[in-house]
Amino acid sequence: MIHAIVFSSLLSLASSDTLAVRDSTKTSSADTITAIAAKKVVVIPIHGEVDEGLQHFTQRAIDDALASTPKPDVLLFDIDTWGGRLDAAFEISDAIGAVQQCSTSAFIARKAISAGALIALSTQKIYMAPGSTIGDCAPILQTQEGPKFLGEKIESPLRARFRALAKRSGVPAALAEKMVSKDLSVKTARDTAGTLHWFSNQTWEELSDTAQSRYHDVRTVAEEGQLLTLDDQEAHRWQFSGGTFENIDSLLSARHWQKATQLEPTWAESSLRWISQYVSILFVLGLAAFFLEYKMPGTGFFGILGVIFLGIALGSQYLLGMASYTALALAVLGVLLIAVEVTFMPGMIFPAFAGLVCLLAALVLSLQGFTVPDPNMPWQAVQMKRGILQVLGAAVGAAVVSILAFRFLVPHLPFRDGPVLTATLAGAPGQVRESQPDLVGKDGICLTPMRPVGRVLVDGAEHDALSRSGMLEKGTLVTVVELSGAQWVVERMEKS
Repeated sequence: MIHAIVFSSLLSLASSDTLAVRDSTKTSSADTITAIAAKKVVVIPIHGEVDEGLQHFTQRAIDDALASTPKPDVLLFDIDTWGGRLDAAFEISDAIGAVQQCSTSAFIARKAISAGALIALSTQKIYMAPGSTIGDCAPILQTQEGPKFLGEKIESPLRARFRALAKRSGVPAALAEKMVSKDLSVKTARDTAGTLHWFSNQTWEELSDTAQSRYHDVRTVAEEGQLLTLDDQEAHRWQFSGGTFENIDSLLSARHWQKATQLEPTWAESSLRWISQYVSILFVLGLAAFFLEYKMPGTGFFGILGVIFLGIALGSQYLLGMASYTALALAVLGVLLIAVEVTFMPGMIFPAFAGLVCLLAALVLSLQGFTVPDPNMPWQAVQMKRGILQVLGAAVGAAVVSILAFRFLVPHLPFRDGPVLTATLAGAPGQVRESQPDLVGKDGICLTPMRPVGRVLVDGAEHDALSRSGMLEKGTLVTVVELSGAQWVVERMEKS
């Protein structure tokens, strides 16, 4: 009996040693496999203002990363932004959320504020650097009086978006909503099992007394009246981030990830982002050039400048995905109508007016990524109104630039061909000439187009004149009918 027990014990010990050796071998093999199969990471920077250029780059970078070989296991978005345009942030959020081939993560290097918070929440996991912050995503509109909150109509769908993203990422939805709306407060409570739960003030008040009694250690962690912004320690403590890491390399090392590549904007994308900042100025210069060409037909110089300025503005917006084919078609139609007015139908006004309307409509559409505002995105209506005001402001600016150009620039151009008055009072006693030739009834010819002011040649001398017959082309035969002040009045010569 004793021998059986001893034999059994020895057998048991031998089996244990064998299992230990097997477990050790298995662990060693697992470490080796892990080292060999380290996850490939592609880093995509999201830095600076969130605008159409950043949206274009992010979509291109995601497409390039997913098309690369070998395919990445993780897309890591390196975020450092104060925010920017809400529509661009939504497009970036949708692009990140549409990634199915691999996982997505965000590393907040310094700040993910406003639209940056929306982009960070669109990933599946958030990591932060020491001292970095995330939050403060209330929709605002910059006005002359300063930032203005857009109100509940805009906040409600944005809050719903934050709530949905938070649930997908596994972070407290109540904290995410608090980043959007300052009128909420957030509470924490633990159930009988000690699990931490998060409630907005509205959600907590909707619970019955019996349901509330199941929780204990109820605390308010975010008061009403302020937007929520979390630093890295608060975000980690409140389960909003996956941890704090010194930098991206520290995160990669801790997660046993391997950086495959880091995508950067091309020079063309950087140039487009730079040009997009000055689209309004290009609009002003383009419209002013077209107006000068309308008033001074024949040179073609200002018309070419107008096409160049508006072409750069609309082309950059089109390449950034803002201007659609509709905007481009309206712009081309507008230019053609103005050209018809100047070349074939001077004085008709209607073609030029219709062309101007088409151009203004094209410019408005180029400032937004949609044609008709979506009711589910009420901020698009706000954006369209802002675009209309911006374009109308550009039209007013163009009028001012045109007046200044007529006063200070056009008279000094060697190729000018328009209503530029060159007569001066130099050498005249008082403010009138001592003698004025009598030209009434004499015939002459238009040296410049009369719109309706221009220059005529009568009796071998040039004179400033005003046309009583409306717009007249250069070379039209005219007859002087009277002297009005210091200016001769002419009319088209009657054919005999």
